[in-house]
This record gives sequence, C-alpha cells and structure tokens, in this order.
Amino acid sequence: MQEQEVAKIEVGDGAAIPTHDDRGLVSAWWIALVGAVALIVLLPVIKPAFQLFPVALREMGLDHLIVEKK
Repeated sequence: MQEQEVAKIEVGDGAAIPTHDDRGLVSAWWIALVGAVALIVLLPVIKPAFQLFPVALREMGLDHLIVEKK
C-alpha cells in the first residue's frame, strides 16, 4: 500500500506575519510596521506644531492668511 502525501492548508484572517521564506512579504510588512510606529511616535510632536501656525503668521504680519472658525 502506498502512503499519500497530506496537504497542509493554513487559513487565517489575521495579519500576514511573514516566514523566513516570504522575502517579498517581509519588505511590505516591515515598511507597514515601521511606518505605523513612526506615525504613532511623531504624532505628539507634529500635532502641537499646527497650533503654532496662527501665532507664527501673526508675528510675521500675515494675519490675512489665518482662517478662523465662526
């Protein structure tokens, strides 16, 4: 009697965490991971800077460029 090969099928709906053989997926996965972490780290630094723009425009005498809510 001849043994049959068993096919292994992996199904998942989670993130595609790459294996060592997935070279193309590693690049995309690392780019997404590093980009997400960088945005989370930089958000507290960048967000307050937008609040300083009206102050800087007033100091430069460019009050006509400031848009305010009514």
